[in-house]
Amino acid sequence: MQRYTNWNALPLVLDIDVAAMIAGYHPAYLRKLARQGEFPAKQNKPRGKWRISKDELRGWITNQADNISA
Repeated sequence: MQRYTNWNALPLVLDIDVAAMIAGYHPAYLRKLARQGEFPAKQNKPRGKWRISKDELRGWITNQADNISA
C-alpha cells in the first residue's frame, strides 16, 4: 500500500483500506459504520468496494475530533 505524507497527494476518491489507514481505524470497523450510515463511504453496487472522497473523509475526521474534545 502506498504511503501518503501529504493530504494533497491523496487521490480524490479513496477505498476503505486507505481511508482506514489515514483515520486510524480498522477497515472492518469503517465498513460497519458505513453500513449503519455513520461513515460517509458509498458502494457503487451491491457487494462492491466501499469508496469515500478525500474531502468527506477529512470532514468526518474533523467531526470525530470535535466530538472527542467537546
